[in-house]
Amino acid sequence: MNGTIVETAHAKVNLYLAVGGVRSDGYHEIVTFMRRISLADELTMTFSPGNTPYVDLTAEGDPTPLGADNLIVRAAYAFFERTGLACDLRVHLHKRIPSMAGLGGGSSDAAATLRGLNQWFGTPLSPDQLREVAAALGSDIPFFVTENAAISYGRGEKLLSVPVSDAPFIVVVKGKETSSTSEAYRALDGSRAVVESPLTLPSDPSDLPFRNDFEAPISVLCPSVAEHLTKLRSFGATAAMMSGSGSAVFGIFPTERSARDAAEQMGDGAFFCHMLADA
Repeated sequence: MNGTIVETAHAKVNLYLAVGGVRSDGYHEIVTFMRRISLADELTMTFSPGNTPYVDLTAEGDPTPLGADNLIVRAAYAFFERTGLACDLRVHLHKRIPSMAGLGGGSSDAAATLRGLNQWFGTPLSPDQLREVAAALGSDIPFFVTENAAISYGRGEKLLSVPVSDAPFIVVVKGKETSSTSEAYRALDGSRAVVESPLTLPSDPSDLPFRNDFEAPISVLCPSVAEHLTKLRSFGATAAMMSGSGSAVFGIFPTERSARDAAEQMGDGAFFCHMLADA
């Protein structure tokens, strides 16, 4: 059967991100509180019959590698392998989330691909099974499969869902500088003498302070991080911090008007948006 569906892939911000020591599997232990935001990519997924899995990816917007290593392509083939299903899948990605920004754009695209395939084929995988497939692709992809807000821990693949009813207005800013996750971990490990261990899970996420262990070392590598944080605060942000491993930052504003004004004053690379709440 032929058909097309559209999936939305929302970005995220980290309101808390603590990084512990290196685990036996080579990953760092982390505890983070993430929330999805309205800034999003859009995937148009077109399905045609096929006896063997085939995936073709095109894109517009932010430059996007389109080869076999793209997480959309990998997610689609992982779904086909897990379910034994097949089709001719063509995905067109409208990229709005900046890449290498700590906003989870690639991971969210992969999760959207899994959701879209699961929907098209009549939900052969349960939410837990879908998250299993996601976890094999990347640590933060399970979050994007189903959650608006969650505490993520372990290497980032374990989730505690957090109900959220508020939808604060925020401004996200991404400068021209970039930081890869591997660079961020190297910078962090090289900048501290003591590693907090073990990390503890909060009993109430609302009690968590704003924290991102990557912010200080990445601010050295990417001076625009500190510059943008200072500007956001000067424009009225009640809190401002870096998201993930950077180099995007965000500010939380008390009103929609103040957030829109700040985004306009920040200029290119600034996005007015809001955090997502549960329905």
